[in-house]
Amino acid sequence: MNDDPWKPRKVVIVGAGAVGSTFAYALAQSGLADVIALRDANHELAMGQVLDLAHGQAFFPSVQIREAQAADYADARMIVITAGPNKGPASAVWICCNETSKSSTILLTKSWSRSHRQSF
Repeated sequence: MNDDPWKPRKVVIVGAGAVGSTFAYALAQSGLADVIALRDANHELAMGQVLDLAHGQAFFPSVQIREAQAADYADARMIVITAGPNKGPASAVWICCNETSKSSTILLTKSWSRSHRQSF
């Protein structure tokens, strides 16, 4: 018998632009995550994407969609980085992952998505 407590399948998406929001939408539809947390240097953009996705929750499997906080990185099963190039010191996105982190990190960019689209 497994005595480990149940932990939600949390995915943190860094970057709420075109790639990040599309990834969040596809992830919500797939049912592979219990919690989807979006983070962006532009707080209003992240909240707008969260609200847009929340409007479609009736059509998704059960999933909690919200804006990510710094503490969400600690227990995330996966961290997906879709943030674009730095647009100045105020918009820099820094993530610290130490060796105790149990999450995987994936980097998706617009150029990678376009060049590898045919391979899927």
